[in-house]
Amino acid sequence: MSHDHDMERALRRLAEDAAHQGAGQAQRGIAAAVTTATHAATDALHAHAGRRDAHVTPGYYLAKTSSPNQRVHWRDLEGRPPLGGIDPTLLELAADQLVSDTVPDERLPIAAIGEVSPKLVRANDPRLSGASLVRRSSESLAAGDWIGLHEVAGEQRARRATPTTPGGAAGFVAESAGVNEVVNIFVNGENQWGTVTGATAADIGRTVFLTTHGKASLTPPAQVGETIQPMGVIVGFNGLRTCVLVRFEFRFRLRE
Repeated sequence: MSHDHDMERALRRLAEDAAHQGAGQAQRGIAAAVTTATHAATDALHAHAGRRDAHVTPGYYLAKTSSPNQRVHWRDLEGRPPLGGIDPTLLELAADQLVSDTVPDERLPIAAIGEVSPKLVRANDPRLSGASLVRRSSESLAAGDWIGLHEVAGEQRARRATPTTPGGAAGFVAESAGVNEVVNIFVNGENQWGTVTGATAADIGRTVFLTTHGKASLTPPAQVGETIQPMGVIVGFNGLRTCVLVRFEFRFRLRE
């Protein structure tokens, strides 16, 4: 029998006891009715807490789970509305449905800055940025290398930038690559994979400059014909890698 019927029977019995019996019996009837009502209310709350369904409110479907800390699992809900025969739990995104090579942050398990977790993507990972150039490499590249662009047989290719190469550096790569491989060149963000010659933790905040073989240094080049190109500012150092916040600035060539 439902909890509402239990409550109704208890109230009816209470009214009969109060009308036809003495004060003592009426008090006992009241106590029994209160006990029955309490049990009925408790049972009703437990039953409601255990529900996992979808019910309609004006203009909305409201999905309910059995725990306030549990996410709604669509396939487990009773009375869920029809969606044209489509079960959203079975939907998958195929690779050919992607129209961009980037993924919004909210769709990834993002790690907060400073949080140690190798399974999570860092919030300042430049690979989350859409600001990248896609080019084919003309030589082997290491993660963190500063990259320059040049033309090979009518195709723009990527190579390690040096102070003597025309154009200097256009960005950096976050992953190593072999010859003739497609690479993403990031033009902004933080280069967390490179090394800076002579840098220590005390150098955080200092500007670094492009040097040979796609690397950076605290000391700008000084040879005749070399281009002085500031790459950015050191914002982190862990003893092995130096994190550089990219700030491409004015370039000028030493007088010949």
